[in-house]
Amino acid sequence: MAIPYNSNQIASRKQYTLCKKTEIKCLQLNVQHKRTATYNLAQIIEEKNIDVAFLQEPYLISNRVTGFPKSLKIFNCGNGRRRTAVIVNNNCIDAMVINQISDEDCTVIDFSYRNLKFIGASMYFDIGSNIERDIEKIEKIINIAKGKGLILSIDSNSRSKLWYDILTNQRGKTLEEFIITSGLILMNEETGIPTFETRRGRSWVDLTVCNSNIAQSTSEWTCGEVESLSDHKLIFFSIVTGKLDYNLISYMSKRYIT
Repeated sequence: MAIPYNSNQIASRKQYTLCKKTEIKCLQLNVQHKRTATYNLAQIIEEKNIDVAFLQEPYLISNRVTGFPKSLKIFNCGNGRRRTAVIVNNNCIDAMVINQISDEDCTVIDFSYRNLKFIGASMYFDIGSNIERDIEKIEKIINIAKGKGLILSIDSNSRSKLWYDILTNQRGKTLEEFIITSGLILMNEETGIPTFETRRGRSWVDLTVCNSNIAQSTSEWTCGEVESLSDHKLIFFSIVTGKLDYNLISYMSKRYIT
């Protein structure tokens, strides 16, 4: 009679290994240099565990971004009036300013977090300046980001039906042509909520743009769901990576003593 030899009794099985999900929670906002909007934003960053905030027209004192806890890392550049900043609220994220293409209106950061590496930029396009100059900056950022993901958070001061505005102006036409020909991807979704609204009017001028390297990892873009205390609406989005890896481990069937 065959007797099972229990010490070598090994059943076939599958071994699943779940890679830890990497998620970076982001927001963007034109603060309009408002103190009240800044204090409100600082509270939102803490309550919602926001990892990265892309700001335009931050609140300044002596040309320094202020109103945020000292525990946050604040990045901005230039000697003139600073109209962009990036805030990091996660000590595990490595962030470094790319000084050669950053200035008062464009803060460019090289991010690294676990298995995720990307370039992120907060940009402000002055409505009184030629938008071609801002497009030239984007071209330089694209070149630096080759092989990496790219996120652009922009107050474009331009209007286009491509990003769900009700009209297209000349600035918007110029910018939309560049976005299309450069293979960039708009993350903005059609929500019916303008990104900018006052008693005098409303428009969709705040853009979130990415490249194809990171497009599939971006999600949950929302606008205007949380009060900003600014005429611009708060925009939230996430960058998520992580997958389920599995290995099939095959074993011999039970061994027997006969």
